[in-house]
Amino acid sequence: MGAISTWGGDGWTADMARGVKEANDLSWSHPTRVVFIIADVPCHGREFHSMDDDYPLGTPGVDIKAELKK
Repeated sequence: MGAISTWGGDGWTADMARGVKEANDLSWSHPTRVVFIIADVPCHGREFHSMDDDYPLGTPGVDIKAELKK
């Protein structure tokens, strides 16, 4: 079983794309994957909100739409 850690907590947006990518990269024993995302702020990327964001183009190096399709 993999280890999961958290950090941060002081921003208006969250790196949900990286979290989804990390979940996709885990060793899954069944082809059906179910993940619950619980967040109190939107993901990075102005495409999804109009708030201040350190990463207005989304999480660098991670395409959240592609990761969600996986």
